[in-house]
Amino acid sequence: MAQAALKQMTLDAFLEWDDRQELRHEFDDGEIIAMAGGTDQHDAVRGNIFAALHGQLAGRPCRVRMDLRVESPTRRVRYPDVAVDCGPRDPKATQLAEPRVVVEVLSPSTQSTDYLRKPRDYGAIPSIDTYLIVDPDSPRVVVLRRTAEGLELDQDYTEFNDVIALDVIGATLSLADIYDGLPQAS
Repeated sequence: MAQAALKQMTLDAFLEWDDRQELRHEFDDGEIIAMAGGTDQHDAVRGNIFAALHGQLAGRPCRVRMDLRVESPTRRVRYPDVAVDCGPRDPKATQLAEPRVVVEVLSPSTQSTDYLRKPRDYGAIPSIDTYLIVDPDSPRVVVLRRTAEGLELDQDYTEFNDVIALDVIGATLSLADIYDGLPQAS
């Protein structure tokens, strides 16, 4: 997703302002970052992840979500591409109540943030157990899991027959499901 920096403001002012916006924005310690649309491949990967998890969580207390924000104690607000929330449901909520799994699908403009900053941001949220970083162009999912120090690298999955266990929500996610029907870059 392409990003464009806007003016600086406080976190409280951002949250109030963000609720009135049509487009998504992330907040990075005072800096507002407009999130632009992604590619067809990015959107297809995101949709495949949503569909795979949605089917497994149907009728259970945890729900898969897209486009709801996550507020970190690190003074950052993020919009994960896909998230699983296990908190109480509020139909008017704009923020995840109790995210357990967050997923970011890489794009050239967010890659360094996804690998370097977001693990700290998501790791500072006690309810988040697992963070997946997904390459939309080739079969690769980096999985970070909760440790005493925060979110740390657990495993790097690169084979279509790999299956990622998401025990915290009682689900799995296979690379075959993530990349189903998509052309792969070499």
